Amino acid sequence: MEVGNKMKYYTIKRGERSSRSTIYIVCSNFEKDRFHIMEYMIMSFLFKKDIQGVDAVTTEDFIKFKIFNPLINIQELMKIIDSDLWFSEESYYFALSEIKQENALISSNISNLLNKIICTNYKLGENVPFKSYKEWFYKVLSSMNCMTISNQIEKSADFSRKSADFSELTSSSNRGVLSYNDVDFFYSYIKLAFSDIPNFSSFYFLQNFSNHINKRLKKLRNSGIYYAFCFCKYHREYVEFFIVISINKTVPDCYDYIIDELTAIYRAYDYCENHDTGMQEFKEDLCAIYLTDSFIESNIPEFTSVQNYFVNKIILMLGGD
Repeated sequence: MEVGNKMKYYTIKRGERSSRSTIYIVCSNFEKDRFHIMEYMIMSFLFKKDIQGVDAVTTEDFIKFKIFNPLINIQELMKIIDSDLWFSEESYYFALSEIKQENALISSNISNLLNKIICTNYKLGENVPFKSYKEWFYKVLSSMNCMTISNQIEKSADFSRKSADFSELTSSSNRGVLSYNDVDFFYSYIKLAFSDIPNFSSFYFLQNFSNHINKRLKKLRNSGIYYAFCFCKYHREYVEFFIVISINKTVPDCYDYIIDELTAIYRAYDYCENHDTGMQEFKEDLCAIYLTDSFIESNIPEFTSVQNYFVNKIILMLGGD
């Protein structure tokens, strides 16, 4: 990389007995389309070097490299990512070609539906010449952070213990019915400001509550309701909470039926410790988004009156009682 332009590095030693490692690249001003290109350029270089056992994905908040091959030296892989070896005009246009092929086959129906719920008209960014991309890349490079979670390395000692200040953001919620591809969908949506989340432990209980809803929604399939799901999307400034349920017009008073079922699901929530193995990966993602090791360090948090009040607040925002 150019002199003076370097990513900041953080490392966490994975406590579990796992040969898997994960590398995240995050940025305070994360532009998904541009970082998606970066992901493809790096992965293309790894393929050409016959470095196998690495998968990658780009979300709205980070690039995530999952390393499954225990023979890969994580520190050497980090050096590759922090080098100019993968960055060239040829690899840039090669990445654009691959992404174009990917977008041609990926169904965007769910993404379009969610964008309609939150009233956004997201469009893929226009491709720019390599010179413009290169200028952007070196401009934002110093604001990038690389977090590695692995048993091959020791933990950093310089994690910030202060949360970012997003006090100007406010929470909001709405629910209703919208039509998409000739099907009506019930939705309930929350945009939860970071300042309304009591502490880092609250993320665990929010996910636990989301898992509870998802499990209970499965019974709606017996009534001919095909789509019924709940999930959270975590961002640095806020958290999004979605419930989406398709409406079967052959079911009498289907909307009222859905409302009644959701009310019963909310009332039935009784915190139960989540032993789902996917919780570990969820906690690691949060560490990357918020650049902290707090989620990894803590054991299962205690369900206190503060957390109980927080979950009840979420229920009220969803329209429950």
